[in-house]
Amino acid sequence: MIVAARGVSQKMCVAAALTVCLSLGGCKGCDNTASKSNAVLATLTSASGPVRRDLAASPQSWRTANPGDTFSLGDGIKTEAGAKARLTLSDGSALAVQENAVLRFLGARPDAPNFNVEVGQVWIEAGATPLRFGSNVGLAVLEPGARLLVTQEGRKTRYEVTVGMANFTPLGAEAIKLTAGQRIQVDLDTAQIERPESPSAITAAVPERGQVAGDPKNDLTAVVRGK
Repeated sequence: MIVAARGVSQKMCVAAALTVCLSLGGCKGCDNTASKSNAVLATLTSASGPVRRDLAASPQSWRTANPGDTFSLGDGIKTEAGAKARLTLSDGSALAVQENAVLRFLGARPDAPNFNVEVGQVWIEAGATPLRFGSNVGLAVLEPGARLLVTQEGRKTRYEVTVGMANFTPLGAEAIKLTAGQRIQVDLDTAQIERPESPSAITAAVPERGQVAGDPKNDLTAVVRGK
């Protein structure tokens, strides 16, 4: 099902909001004190292959990232071909960054886990409490233990729930409840939201909880033919 913002003018406003609402240049949190801006939002707990990071003060100046590195408002992490990285948030939730991906922390609250997948795929695993986070396409709340795959392809962002339940509130649209096997896709250019009516198969391989995908001893490849 495709849901479009009401009216041409509203669609244009929604598209603009999706692009800039949570960007660093326009967030209210940028006026907070330096100590809050430097609050640790995540820690790199494991990495395999070439993993790099940059700082809010020098974006796009990528340098080698090592386990134990911390990330604050405006910092980013980047994986190259064959690389994977795992970040742990302050509430115990985790982000598993897949190869050829870029993730950046942003948002209006320096102490909140707001982040945006700029390129590629990132698995999100909620901890023992609900995980609420913002991105450039809206707000999401994952129930405890829920797992979500975020894919950014060009100007399209896809959210796929593989375990548990999640609620999404895309900018300019009503809240959407998704259960395991369901997904939504937001097109930043047209401000359209596409969502299936019933659960569907998730095509990406699901890494084991607590592991960085790509470890040969943890990989599982399956080929299914016919019914």
